[in-house]
Amino acid sequence: MSYLQFPRLHFSGRFVFDPSTVNNDPRHFNNDTFQPRFHRRSRSAKDGWWNPRGSASFRLRGCRVTSVVGADGRLVTSGAIEPVVGGSLMDDGDRVSAKIQDLDPVQQGVSQIWGLGLRLFDSGQRPVLYGDFRHASFVDLWARCPQATGLDGYSAAYQSVIRLSPDQTDTGSSTFLKELVESTADDELSIKFMLDGYEADWDSPRFGTGRIVGSIGPTASGEPRHFTAARRLRSPAEGGPLMDAPCRIDGQDRLHIDLGNSVPTSTPGGPPLDSIGLLQVVALPKGGGEPDVLAQLGPLDDRFLTERAGIATIQLGQGKATFSDRRLALRTLDGTVLLEENSDASFARADDVVFRVYPPVQAGRARPPPSTPPGSASRPPTSRLFSATPPWKKPSGIPTTTRWSHRRSR
Repeated sequence: MSYLQFPRLHFSGRFVFDPSTVNNDPRHFNNDTFQPRFHRRSRSAKDGWWNPRGSASFRLRGCRVTSVVGADGRLVTSGAIEPVVGGSLMDDGDRVSAKIQDLDPVQQGVSQIWGLGLRLFDSGQRPVLYGDFRHASFVDLWARCPQATGLDGYSAAYQSVIRLSPDQTDTGSSTFLKELVESTADDELSIKFMLDGYEADWDSPRFGTGRIVGSIGPTASGEPRHFTAARRLRSPAEGGPLMDAPCRIDGQDRLHIDLGNSVPTSTPGGPPLDSIGLLQVVALPKGGGEPDVLAQLGPLDDRFLTERAGIATIQLGQGKATFSDRRLALRTLDGTVLLEENSDASFARADDVVFRVYPPVQAGRARPPPSTPPGSASRPPTSRLFSATPPWKKPSGIPTTTRWSHRRSR
């Protein structure tokens, strides 16, 4: 299941992030050489960088439900029809803000969100759902806006689950919410959102903010939390203007393609590039010959991103569903392939991809830290790197093989 099927809720708005940049430089962790100027902000990678006194807090601002799609596939964009449309998605205002933290001063490419509580309100501002976001690292970081030269040009995505609080679930008169809650498993919902257009210039009125666009859907027991066990359209080996995109064909012969973090934008946090134009979804031939066109997508405009979170859903016509065992691709009208499945249409990855390694307290003595963040796994150093007595055993929770894989599945 996952967010990449029906029923599904789409939302968009702004996020506020206050990173502490003083910890981006390993030299700042040496108390003997630390200098007061490291607390000063700088527009370059010196002193304390651009936000040295940041709190690492992460919050949502002005996040609205833009549309929902029911189990029958009908898109609803009016709060008069479905009361949750036009409602708000907020972080938990009754406790300290969530935090985003890099793995360490050098690895800043898998930053994790911790402690995020999410509240959903309907268009009448009545609370309907509450749950805790399971900590996750961002994936698919890329330079999304060709015109940007700073952090505002980048985009990345988070995928995880929301652990619902049943005593704070009140679907009321919402048919959609009833379908969503009844179709999910283990009191969890699947959520994916992308962040882009983050403004790091402290002279800007939007300093510390960016755009968030995402989707929420049901989960199934035992499925991965941090990615969709489905198909994946990839950028060609020589590169291209689009980022990789997950896709799947559901049991109703509907093809879902998530382009929310895949289409380049004309401005930071803005609409897709006009030059992308109309696109075709095609099934590539097994031998020679021309691809079979399954559908045409477009226009990929700002409404496509904000109202539908960049997810395209195509009802495959009679006969076209038989193409599910063929490699899929996304191309321009002139035949230029922008995204395609790899040669054997396979996709595999581990669910959790980030684990923490804790160094010894001093040479010759290794031990894990006194406390480990909930849900994370600690792995002590091996004897090849450090002398540790007694020998360490592999802790539980660290996979030795890939947990989930996908190969030509619907």
